[in-house]
Amino acid sequence: MISPLEKILQECYPEEDSVVAYELICSFEFDKIFDSCILRINDKFKSELKEIDQFGVIQLGGVAASLLVGINEKIRVIKKDQLPDNLEQVLADVSVAVFEKILLSTKSDKGKLIEQISYSLHDTCSIHGYNEEELHRFLRFDGLVRYASVLLKGEGSAIDFPKVKSGYTWKGNNSKKQAFISLMSEYDLVRGKSKSYYDLFDPEKAKSSLKIDFNPDKSRLIMTFFFLAKNEYRCLSASKGGFYEPLLFHGIDFQNKILEKRSPREFNDMLRKNKKEWNINKARIDKWVDGIIPR
Repeated sequence: MISPLEKILQECYPEEDSVVAYELICSFEFDKIFDSCILRINDKFKSELKEIDQFGVIQLGGVAASLLVGINEKIRVIKKDQLPDNLEQVLADVSVAVFEKILLSTKSDKGKLIEQISYSLHDTCSIHGYNEEELHRFLRFDGLVRYASVLLKGEGSAIDFPKVKSGYTWKGNNSKKQAFISLMSEYDLVRGKSKSYYDLFDPEKAKSSLKIDFNPDKSRLIMTFFFLAKNEYRCLSASKGGFYEPLLFHGIDFQNKILEKRSPREFNDMLRKNKKEWNINKARIDKWVDGIIPR
């Protein structure tokens, strides 16, 4: 019988990748933490209406805190040189997927639920001495707040968007930076005459609203381009809200026009599951950057 964790991983990754990710998680026994927390969440949902009537919102702060402590304490006892480079990314992907599933499934007020989980994680960090900024980056918490706001569709409590804007840091050869950025206009990933998308790769200038008009007709190429920018092309996000947060900040109606009301992770998962299209688009973009970034 498939475990709760395996089901989450199959929703996060293509089939072969989900198997590799599951084996990686199990090799360090994180699977027990995730499975117990997911099962507890499922149990809580069975009595959600009763908890809403009693408390106003489903009580998941304790489960969120338990997940955080379980992961952090296990990481603490593993020697740094024994931690695979991709382990943290997989743990983050699963953790975010769990929280996104909560937001999609709950009948509670999403604003109040996000607030409850946020306070619970804040207190947990204070008690255990965890770095709260690192936690928010790990969970892409600002992105989840934005995602919850989209799901609200005008109902329930308002959720404030993060107010600190930022962009990307280029870690490649500086002489190639402009050529790399210009690919976005050269291949119609952005529209209009504005060159504000150049400032997206200048974290200082990106503190102001850039209003970049990304081309909805190229949404799949845009997200593949930035996925590769993150994983292969030496770009880092200067945002605390995760790699794709600058696109949500600076792209005009990016959540609706490009992501089609999905989270960035959901959109990328959808792309990667269509292997034929994914490989075609990846090869296409790799060809664009030939000569700009050493392969």
